[in-house]
Amino acid sequence: MDSVRMLEGKVERLLVRAQEAGAVRSDVRVDEVLVLLASTSQAALHPGWSPDLQRRTLVTVFRGLSP
Repeated sequence: MDSVRMLEGKVERLLVRAQEAGAVRSDVRVDEVLVLLASTSQAALHPGWSPDLQRRTLVTVFRGLSP
């Protein structure tokens, strides 16, 4: 099993648990979470990202996942 599929499986298990606990919206899909992880990780490497911008971006992502 390649590392991407392994990561996808682990993220999917975490997502299902979070959805069952009511912490994440039930309509969020694993592929969406993986895109969010990849894009925010890459963007955070940009030298222009201040700690405040990083924090606000994560707040926005988490609010979007919340029920």
